[in-house]
Formats: sequence, C-alpha cells, structure tokens
Amino acid sequence: MRSFCFYICFMVDITQVYEILRDLSNKDQRGFVTQNEFNNFAAAAQTKIYNEIFSEVLQANKLRRQQVDGKGATSLLRQKQEDLSYYVAEYDLLVPDETAANYYDTQTNEDGADIQEQVGTQSLFIKPADVRYIIGIYVGETDAYGQSATPCEIIRDAAKHRRVLNSRLSHPTTDFPTAFVGDRTIQISPTTGLRATMTYYRQARSRYTTVQVQDVLNEIQVDAGALDIGSMPVLVGTENNNGVNIINHLNTRNFDLPEHYLPEVVMEMAHMIGMNVRDTNLMQYGLKLSSEQ
Repeated sequence: MRSFCFYICFMVDITQVYEILRDLSNKDQRGFVTQNEFNNFAAAAQTKIYNEIFSEVLQANKLRRQQVDGKGATSLLRQKQEDLSYYVAEYDLLVPDETAANYYDTQTNEDGADIQEQVGTQSLFIKPADVRYIIGIYVGETDAYGQSATPCEIIRDAAKHRRVLNSRLSHPTTDFPTAFVGDRTIQISPTTGLRATMTYYRQARSRYTTVQVQDVLNEIQVDAGALDIGSMPVLVGTENNNGVNIINHLNTRNFDLPEHYLPEVVMEMAHMIGMNVRDTNLMQYGLKLSSEQ
C-alpha cells in the first residue's frame, strides 16, 4: 500500500503554460507546435526541472557551509527542501499472507487439480517503480511504549551484501537489519515477519485538474490537485471551427511542480520549441496575457 504526503498547494497549470506559449508564438510570428509535440515537451521539461531541484539542494548546502545562505524564509536551502517535500512518499512493504496473489501462484497439475506454489518470501519485496531516491527503510511499528520502528542499513552493492550475510561479525540481526536494494526488489534480512515500510523521494508525475469519480456506488472520488502516479503532464483538447482549443479537463493533467516554477516551465518549453525568449519583455508579455484570461 502506498501513501503520499498531500499539501494544500497549487501546482503549475498546464493550460496556462499552453496559453502563454501560444501567445508567445504569435508574438514571435512563428507557427505553434501540435498537441502531441507540446505534451512531449511538457514531460521532458518537467523531468529536467525536477532533476535540477536536487542539484540546487547540493548548491544550497554549499552556501550553508560557507555561511552565505539566507535566514528563515530567505534561505535557499529551506526553499528547495520545501519543494522536495512534495515528493516524499511512504510505501508499505507488507508481509504477504498465504492467500495473497503475489505470494502464491495457482497452477494446474497433470491431474487437473489446482495447486499453489510459493513464489515469494517474507524478506523479498517489490520495489516501487517511481523511486527517485530512498530516504529510509524500517522494520516494525511504533508500539504503545513509544518504541519506534528499526531502521535498516541500506545496501546497494551486491558484493557487499553477500559479504555482510556471510560475516559472523556483521551478520544482520533483528536489532540491526539490512535492506539490499536491487533493480526491482528489496531484500530485508533477517526475516522477521514484521511490517516493513520505505520512505523515499518519488519521481515527478502529474496532478488531476478536476474531481475524478472512481466509484459511483461507493461515492469514491479523487479531488482536483491529487497526484496521478500513472501519468505525466498532458493536455487533451480539440479545436472548434473557430480554431479555439477546447480543453478536456477530465483527461488533462497538470504539472507535478509547485506553482512558482511556472516561469521556468515556460522558459524551458519555449527553448525546446525553438522560440527566442531572451527578450524579458516578451516573457512578461506572455505571463500578462495569461493572467488576464
């Protein structure tokens, strides 16, 4: 089970980015890109800006060590850490039970009878597909006495993992467990049967632009602004007879970037499209037109 930290926040509106770039394109007297090209550029621009946030954290840390970073709200390090907090996720690595489909595989033998073969173990788990960087892996839960979950030593090198498992001195114990992170799986040693959780930075994906009703009978819905982990930012629309693009908000997804990254998204996509946006007045023109609409 995966859970995310949601915030009352606004993310970059993909419709606004589209309108700004369209206005800039008209001002620059050049043709605009197709909707498919726009969506490809949107995904690429978001990935580039998202990766730059991590690089900017390293730069801000250097400023902090040099004692030239700002204080309080003016601190660059604090600003970037707050930006990254949008991408912190927690993933439950629950112990599979005997009826779980991911633990037992039902096969039919030569007599036509269904048999179950074990295909999982209590120490091997599937790594989430959207992992950017693992913050920590923990075994157990906080109990009534305040005893917190036990952190695992994270190992990413296969050779080191084998040495640790075979060592008499550093062999994993319940007090000092290890978690070997592979390409697709996570192996926790020793096998305890306790709940395991992983906190990590997820990849940037997209946000719903409007309320999504997923189950009418049970009245289950997804609020506008909620995370869509299965999609990158995408604009879906059709042009009417007057050439106006009518946006399909049900299938459109906003950027998964805080709203203050709007100028960076516009600038990055404009460069990808091939616009000349070196003129500051031209950039302000597009932002002004968008705010008026």
